[in-house]
Amino acid sequence: MYNNTIYQTGYRPYTPQIKKRNISQEQQEAPTESQKQAVTPNNYQEKGQRQSTAYHHSVPIQTGSKKINISQLLIDFESTINAIGAPPDVEEEVRAYLNLVGKQTDKELPSKKIITSNLKSAAEVLDGYITKALNKSSKVVTDWVDALLMQSIDFKADKSIKKGAFETITGEAPQTARLAKENLAKKSALKETAPSETAPPQETIKSGNDEIENTIKKADDIAKTNPQESQKLYSKAFEMAQKTGDKLAMAEIYSKIANLQNSQNNLSQALDCLNASALLAYEINDTYLRAGNHTLMGRIYDDNGNMDAAMNHYFKSVGLNGENDNIQGQTGVLTAIGKMFTKAYSAKEALQFYKVALDGAKQTSDLSAMSEIFQNTALTHKNTGAAEKALKYLKDSAIITSKLGDETSLSQIYEQAGDFMKDSGHAKRAADFYQKSYKIAQRNNLQDGLIRLREKLLA
Repeated sequence: MYNNTIYQTGYRPYTPQIKKRNISQEQQEAPTESQKQAVTPNNYQEKGQRQSTAYHHSVPIQTGSKKINISQLLIDFESTINAIGAPPDVEEEVRAYLNLVGKQTDKELPSKKIITSNLKSAAEVLDGYITKALNKSSKVVTDWVDALLMQSIDFKADKSIKKGAFETITGEAPQTARLAKENLAKKSALKETAPSETAPPQETIKSGNDEIENTIKKADDIAKTNPQESQKLYSKAFEMAQKTGDKLAMAEIYSKIANLQNSQNNLSQALDCLNASALLAYEINDTYLRAGNHTLMGRIYDDNGNMDAAMNHYFKSVGLNGENDNIQGQTGVLTAIGKMFTKAYSAKEALQFYKVALDGAKQTSDLSAMSEIFQNTALTHKNTGAAEKALKYLKDSAIITSKLGDETSLSQIYEQAGDFMKDSGHAKRAADFYQKSYKIAQRNNLQDGLIRLREKLLA
């Protein structure tokens, strides 16, 4: 099981090989004394090399026919609490049930009935929190616990299985959550406009200072063509914002630098800047910017195969978007979580998240999001061997994409359908879909698609 997530114990999902360099997760958002010495645009590269030991595995994963010890299960439950980012009142209630489980497991003859009952109660509390955050029914933790209890479990605690490596580094997470909750009602005097819900804003910052705004605009304009000079301009704007105490501008500049570093595959630097932006956004209670920062941190970890850290950030973003009543933001993050499970060949979990994401997309009439969710749902079914189900969802996606008039995506959907049929051994049906895709690509002069499809039609 991957720690800090809600995967079944005893099962390690498939994770694609990642060629990018390894990255480690830093402690996020707890404004400790050490973190108040915030990394600046001029020294973040050095600080980006720090290594964290907070989320590394230290417990062997049990697989095959061996029994799973209850101690491992409790560790995984603790990790689930951390990943979801539950508030203090929810965390306290869940831990009360887990403490009862712990006391029972220490007995010579533990009661399976008491342990099972309390684990299910703890799961229901967490699902209640997720349901409230999403404004949609969730049974993801309950289903996980039910799946666990169907396996062979040793209910007597194994004292050799240590818990320490999975605890929060300083134990400050509950305090941070309390502070965040207390600050929800406060309005920031520095906040003039709401940043984008799914990613840090890339429009010119309206700081009220013409010199800062002009410097940032110059940096934005050359970010793609001259990233080094763009970095210098962002740093200059940051220093000006720092002198005037404009924390919103500082936070948004960090986000822009993070995007710049991420585009150059400087992942540790990008994460450092996003974390610094999140800390500043936390100080001024800008939940929109915090949500965007956590979404991007989740994507970076996700793209690099670190599912534990990705889930942690994605859940934080979902919760913050829930506070902002930002359904579109939640939909995008839930789709990303579903895609992560699809890549891991964990179909049940993927489909659960796609279902909730689809509800959100329908609620906001977001046709593009609906089309994407249908395509990813199709891929999930294809991975399980259900080719006909996959085609049904691709058809739904194609109908929506036609309404949008997106011919490029429509050609890709038909090509994807052809790939599914080919992999399922239906060569004629595959050729029919490839032919439809080819005609659309030809009509729109999609050269890359035409080259690809010619090869597939001639194969």
